[in-house]
Amino acid sequence: MKKSRLLFVDDEPNILDDLEEIFGYAGEYEFFTAASGRQALEILQKHDIDLVITDIRMPEMDGLELAGQIRQNHPGVKILFITAVQDLIGLAVKLNPVDVMEKPIRKDILLHKVEKYFENKRRINIGKWAAIGGGVLTLFQGFSLVAQAVKEPSSSGVIQSLLFVALLIFFAVVAIRLWRA
Repeated sequence: MKKSRLLFVDDEPNILDDLEEIFGYAGEYEFFTAASGRQALEILQKHDIDLVITDIRMPEMDGLELAGQIRQNHPGVKILFITAVQDLIGLAVKLNPVDVMEKPIRKDILLHKVEKYFENKRRINIGKWAAIGGGVLTLFQGFSLVAQAVKEPSSSGVIQSLLFVALLIFFAVVAIRLWRA
């Protein structure tokens, strides 16, 4: 099973060291570090990252600007903000992050939040596949009805065939929407 990939972004080397320690011991994650928003964008170009954990206040490009770039160029990547500046929390929340945490970081809480995020993501993916699987099962049942209507033509068989086609279109639309979500 592929490990989830994290990107830690902070201009303070000791914070990056702490994050590497927390998630290195967990052993469930592959992670990268960046000392700036620009460096983070370079890493995002080269690697398939699942979650970015970033400081908000950094020189050159702050975490909020970084989040805007990520949303624009890497829409599937989620963000968790960390900050020592309480006044920035409201701005961060407007960007719909996974979460916003205050510094100093409580290692156990951060690890729990990240684990919970990936657990919820897995549940959502399982739900999507279950919905698609249910649609496929219904399609097979519908094919069976159409085959029976072809063998034994009747007015009810034609009605069942038309209902099947409508159902087929409905499930195709649902499957496409779930797949894109």
